[in-house]
Amino acid sequence: MKKSSLYISFVLVLVAGLFLGFLIGQSYTLNKGETNNEVSGEIASLMLDFADGRVNTYNEIPITQTDTVFEITKRIAEENNIEFAFDDYGDLGKLISKIEDKEGGQENKYWQYWVNNVSPSIGADAYIVSPGDVIEWKFIQYIGDE
Repeated sequence: MKKSSLYISFVLVLVAGLFLGFLIGQSYTLNKGETNNEVSGEIASLMLDFADGRVNTYNEIPITQTDTVFEITKRIAEENNIEFAFDDYGDLGKLISKIEDKEGGQENKYWQYWVNNVSPSIGADAYIVSPGDVIEWKFIQYIGDE
């Protein structure tokens, strides 16, 4: 009789432990989901070069696993009350047309972006930002594929 009692106690402790582990795992998953996919402690930086001597920099921007250059730029503009406009070309992507007083086409200049000093070959709304990336927007004459 003592062996079966000991066995039942062991099984109950094992089941309780597994159940507790499951609950802790669920709690961790729910809490992680509430952070909007933010990568804990992961950041990027953004620079806006207006080509007139003004350069705005924004450091330590929290990023998520799915943030694009466009989303981060738009978010920073909204958070800092910066005038921001873009044109949505559907499947072709979004084109930033204005930041503050600099609008695409003025002086034959347009907003172009770089990530870590490289001009990507995809639109800003398709470029997923990685931790530590430095995003630069420059209002300059078009630099194409020459």
